[in-house]
Amino acid sequence: MLEGMSLFLLVFLLWFLLLIALHFLKLLLCLSSYVGTSANVYCSVPPTSNDYFTASHSPIASSRVLSSIAVAPSTKGPTNDALNAVPKQPGVVGIANLKNTCYAGSALQCLFHIEPLRDFFTSNQYKNHINVDNKEGSKGVITELLADLFKQAWDNQTKILQPREFYEKFLEKCKHFESGQQNDAEEFLTSLISVVHEDINQKPSSSKTAEIPNKQEEQMAVESWNAHLRQNRSIIVDLFHGQTRSAVNCLECDYVSTKFEPTFSFSLPLKSFHPRVIVEVTVILKE
Repeated sequence: MLEGMSLFLLVFLLWFLLLIALHFLKLLLCLSSYVGTSANVYCSVPPTSNDYFTASHSPIASSRVLSSIAVAPSTKGPTNDALNAVPKQPGVVGIANLKNTCYAGSALQCLFHIEPLRDFFTSNQYKNHINVDNKEGSKGVITELLADLFKQAWDNQTKILQPREFYEKFLEKCKHFESGQQNDAEEFLTSLISVVHEDINQKPSSSKTAEIPNKQEEQMAVESWNAHLRQNRSIIVDLFHGQTRSAVNCLECDYVSTKFEPTFSFSLPLKSFHPRVIVEVTVILKE
């Protein structure tokens, strides 16, 4: 009988140890989906002459900073003691979550760490570009509030931003964002960038480019981009706008229709069931 009990206890102990090992393995698999992952995002635009960049602040040289992404804090957040224990560091700042605004907070954190954009706002360069006559913008209101957030994020004093007024003015301009509701971060970023662009859009000459007969694709691309620049000139264009080429081939006559269009972002399908997805984008930049 004692031998039977000993065998039962041994089997129970082995089963218990196996259960613990399985739970530990499951925890390691979950962590592996998050730890050690990184993403590098690169952007480029057709070459333009502008006053916003020096040699060290070209779109290509500054594109790598887009991979610096921080996450907005939760509504609970850390305690005051924990915050005071963290050394102050420029650019390291939290953003208060005001009624489900975490989507906006994550987008703002990305913008804060784009070096040319940071310099543009913190040095007050934007004040020389405000276009209050452009009805498509906010007459500079949202841009001024965004500049204040940039300055607070990099003043080495602020630890948590409270962008309540910024959100209120943004919702007044972009009414399709419901206050207090969850929204898409990419859609918020697109709307914000568009408003800021219109606030500082200088809109140079509106003269038309002469049509060239039997144009080659390179000529078509240049004409399309120049037409875009005649109505859109700002640091937003230099940093974020690019050009896409689309071609439609007729299956009956083999005629190919080619079109070049300005673009702000690319929407790419990502398979949610796979923990890691690698997307390769080829950028062609001609001097």
